[in-house]
Parts: sequence; C-alpha cells; structure tokens
Amino acid sequence: MTTRIENILSRLAQRHDSTLLNHPAEGVERLHMLANGLVRQGILVLMGEITQAQAAQQSQIINTWVALYGDLYYALTQALFPSFTHIDAVYADDQLPPVVVITGECVPVIRAIAGYAVPYAAQRQGTKPSEAELRGIMTYMLDDLEAGDMPRAAYEALAQYGIQSLRQLCQQPVRHIALTDFVRPIFGEQTPRPSTIPDQPQAEQETDGLFTSEIPIFFRRQQNGPNPPRKPPLPDLPKRD
Repeated sequence: MTTRIENILSRLAQRHDSTLLNHPAEGVERLHMLANGLVRQGILVLMGEITQAQAAQQSQIINTWVALYGDLYYALTQALFPSFTHIDAVYADDQLPPVVVITGECVPVIRAIAGYAVPYAAQRQGTKPSEAELRGIMTYMLDDLEAGDMPRAAYEALAQYGIQSLRQLCQQPVRHIALTDFVRPIFGEQTPRPSTIPDQPQAEQETDGLFTSEIPIFFRRQQNGPNPPRKPPLPDLPKRD
C-alpha cells in the first residue's frame, strides 16, 4: 500500500525527475532515495512532528522552523550565488505530521542544506552542540560550496551566521525527521537512518490536495557582506512549473 510520504515524494519525482521512480528500493530506504534524488533538482522535503500540547501553536512553530532553513539558504546564496536566491515553501498537504516542500533556485545550496543541516539538526535536536562541532558542519558546507576564495572577513561572517542558524535549528520544538542523508560521514562513521518514519496509508481524498497551500513565511533578506557574483557550478538550473 502506498503511504502518504511515499505518495508525496513520488508525485514530486514524477514532476521533477521521473527516473527516480524506477529504483527498486522499498520502505524507509525508498523514502530516503526519493528525497535525496529530489535534492539534486533543488527540492528539499522537510518533515517534523510537534506534540499534542503544541497543536494550538502549530502554524507559528512550523513557520519559524521552516524560516530558519529559508534564511540559511538566502544567506548562503546571497554571499555565494547572488543571482540565484529565489526560494519558496509550501505544505505538501494538510495532514500530520507536517511535510513542507522547499524549492530553491540554487541547487548547490539546497544540496548543502539537505546533506548537512537537515540530518545534523535531526541528530542533535534538543541538545546544545559545541561551537567546535557547529563550526565543523559549517566548514563542510562552505567547502562543498567552494567558498574558500571569499574575503576572510566575509567568510567568517557567513560561517558565524550558519553556526547560529544550526544552533537555533537544534533548539526548535519541532522533532526533526530527516528524509535526506549526510553526504559524508560526520560522527566518525556513516550515521544510520531511522528504522521507521511516522507515516500512514495514503487516503484517497488527499490525492488532489498536494502542493496547494502556501506557507505564510517571510524569509528575511539580509545582506551578509561583500558578495562577488558567481554562477552555481551547474550547466542549467531546473525549470519550475
């Protein structure tokens, strides 16, 4: 039986990269395969749980959570790829736990966030990570984005912004459920995936309700120091419907 999360990911794959649907993976492995594949098209799928006691504040909590990812995306693109800063976010549907689909114009930055920030926040949620560990994650992200040729002061300002963003993500009241994997071993060895992901059978009435409800989030647009223009290292950015 097709589950809700698999249906969301499969419909996104059908729209953006239908070859993902041919992969034989099943269960949780298939969900991660689809989510990781969508990242290569600039699509980041976030999933998070809130407690019953937080239900009345759900919109505010989820908006704050997603806005942190949006602000991190914007800071990185504004500093490194200023011509490709567009980002938007929508709820996948009106079911629980909330699933949010972020579409970013700059694929390399979406990859960095999906491959480091998302699984890291899921691993360290509810904790106070050390400054050294947070800096290590940001260093990996900036290395992958080839930020080493930035002026030193601008690089440090961007790294500090990212460190603060990661710290805030770890402290959010949302239980992060990472659908994307680390792109490299972070904690000495490859971090194992969760054996289960909160999900439920796909209800028939949900089928036509995907990707229709925009999240009322205002991503802040800060300037983060000198930003030499530079195009992302991709031949073409994916077209959006």
